[in-house]
Amino acid sequence: MSIQEKRNRNDLPNVDHFVNQYNTKKPLYEQFTGKLKELLKDLLKTCSIDIHLIDGRTKNTESFREKINRSTKKYVDPTNEVKDLSGIRIIVYYEEDLNIVCRLIEKEFEIDKSNSLDKRTILKPEEFGYESIHFVVKLSIQSSL
Repeated sequence: MSIQEKRNRNDLPNVDHFVNQYNTKKPLYEQFTGKLKELLKDLLKTCSIDIHLIDGRTKNTESFREKINRSTKKYVDPTNEVKDLSGIRIIVYYEEDLNIVCRLIEKEFEIDKSNSLDKRTILKPEEFGYESIHFVVKLSIQSSL
């Protein structure tokens, strides 16, 4: 039976159930986002690179609702399947600093490569655009943290 068929059969709780579940956990994600931002600031200080900005955000409730309602992706358990509930943005001035940040993240975190994306590989050499790397991570067992 497909996920859509399960969703249609009322085997699964409705979207409001998942949104309420997320709202219950959201304060924990907000705390996590703040702690992760501070952790990354501390780690980046050890690299002696000039950071333009480091910012964090926790997915808002309406964005969570919209994401689990998308027709292109159906979730069975969205509170455990959605990958971007907490996010950190690091903006550097130079590409070589971006590479240092990437190596630091790869060293300190376990990278979910199937859900991560290096947008630099999408641009053709003659194109100019926003170069970014999106990592989906969790703490690594070997982390020095």
